[in-house]
Amino acid sequence: MAYFRDMSLKLKVYLLMLAISIIVVVMGMLWYTISAKAIEKNAIDYTNQVVEQVNSHLDTYFENIQELTFPLLAAPLTQKFLSSTFDDPYVRYELSVAIDKELLTPILINRENIHSISLVSGQAVASSSTSYLSAEERYADYMSRIPETGKYQIMGQETMINTNVIAMAIRFLDIQKEKASGLLIVDLKLNEIIRICRSVTLGRTGFMWIADEQGNILYHPDDVLMKGRKLPEYVSEVFNKESGSKVIDSPDGKKLVLFNYSAKTNLVLVSEVPIRELNAPLVRFSRMSILIVIVLMLALSLVILGVIVHPLTSSLLLLKKLMFRAERGDLDAMAPEDRKNEIGSLFLSYNQMVREIKHLINIVQHARLKEKEMEVKQKESQLRYMQSQINPHFLYNTLEVVNSNAIVEGNFRISKMIVSLSEIFRYSVGNPGERVSLRQEVEHTRFYLEIQQERFGSLHTDVLIDEPGLTSVPAIRLMLQPIVENSFKHGYERHRLKPVYIGLFGRATAIGYELLVTDRGGGMSAETMERYNALFDCSEREAAEVERHIGMWNVHNRIRMTFGEPYGLHIVRSDKNGTVVAIRLPIAAGESGVNHGEKGNFYA
Repeated sequence: MAYFRDMSLKLKVYLLMLAISIIVVVMGMLWYTISAKAIEKNAIDYTNQVVEQVNSHLDTYFENIQELTFPLLAAPLTQKFLSSTFDDPYVRYELSVAIDKELLTPILINRENIHSISLVSGQAVASSSTSYLSAEERYADYMSRIPETGKYQIMGQETMINTNVIAMAIRFLDIQKEKASGLLIVDLKLNEIIRICRSVTLGRTGFMWIADEQGNILYHPDDVLMKGRKLPEYVSEVFNKESGSKVIDSPDGKKLVLFNYSAKTNLVLVSEVPIRELNAPLVRFSRMSILIVIVLMLALSLVILGVIVHPLTSSLLLLKKLMFRAERGDLDAMAPEDRKNEIGSLFLSYNQMVREIKHLINIVQHARLKEKEMEVKQKESQLRYMQSQINPHFLYNTLEVVNSNAIVEGNFRISKMIVSLSEIFRYSVGNPGERVSLRQEVEHTRFYLEIQQERFGSLHTDVLIDEPGLTSVPAIRLMLQPIVENSFKHGYERHRLKPVYIGLFGRATAIGYELLVTDRGGGMSAETMERYNALFDCSEREAAEVERHIGMWNVHNRIRMTFGEPYGLHIVRSDKNGTVVAIRLPIAAGESGVNHGEKGNFYA
């Protein structure tokens, strides 16, 4: 700091220019990175839309074939063919000729993209526009691969009379017998599929290819892969029957591979395009625009520094020194008020600010004392108001009557609860600011726990506090019961757990006496526990600005107001196994009978 203060103003201006230049360059690089990602994303989205359109075109192509051939399934000749036994070869020949002439040939004449159509009966007897032997050979394999009737399925690539085709097949019912006994095979020329895939250009070298859901290639522009029908090695690891995109490493560099799965045909249309070809023009434009912006911003920075900053540096240095003195508490450091320009207005505003700060400090110091006094009086009035709502004598007399009736009826459990409740009321209506012994506070809590044990049969309690501690440790009225209530409310009820255990343990420490309240509930998060402990370490005013209406804070604040620091509350542990809250209290002067046990004896 001293080196920077003694640095020449000229050097400071140069450093400022350098800092602005670095910021501009970093912002330019960040802008370039973000814009490059955005450009790449837009390119990927556009490519994905193109692939989806091509896949939709393929779906439409196959659907047209299906609609064209569906009438064959219900034709009388087809049904006659399915129901025939073919005992007479001549009958079979005549029926096959009729099917070819009346059903198959009209379709083939109008659709050059269909290589052949074959009809196979449940007896594996075929009638085909080209080779019935080929259809009969494929019958068993196709029937085993088609799980349901009435739906076309792509069977894969085949070679028919030196022509590459894609076979489609459908199982259908014999209308009379109502069972799946027929198979219709449509062999499509691969040329139309190739034309659809090549109808769209992706970059300079991008291309599309088709595979079935098992990963067998149906069409690929690479003849070697086409013959082997196996996926390229750089795609096989990421190939799946889903739509999506991957950026992979290939022999030609990084490629964007898009997978578009069609639920109608169970085919996956794959596109491959080098990343560099997708966004090369846009990236060049982005780089050029970023470079221009950086140059313009640097030029503008130089102009601003040379024309505006230099004349202001001396005045700003003076103001900086004055503000440095004010930060150190010297509020008598005033700036000259003889200037009439903008700098003079700045100096005048600084002087007014310093005077206002001095005035506010005096007001705040006086207001804190008043506010502290008013808060104490307000809390006392609230407690008195709450106490005034209860008529102690009426409650005692009523509870005594209920207790007498319970004893007469022989219901000693109710009698015991009434006695405990009576003692709780008797203790609660006392002065909340009154000091009591730890014994009184523990006995009051015992009555509360007895009532809770009647409510929850699963509740087990431990109260392990040595006799000197009960006698020699001072406490304040109603400090322990709210902490125990928190265990039921936040430890068990909030987590929907059955109350099973509450423990009260006492031990002497180096600063006084520590009372531990333990439960086995669901606990609180580590962040909540740290926040509460931080509040316990704050002053009352600081904590009131952060958190309000916290019961444990009220108990902690009453202990602090009565006994001072370092006494009060502290959360020792809280997790899924339970919570341990420590209440730190002083030991009465002159008392030496309290045993100082080893630290940690009472932790659950």
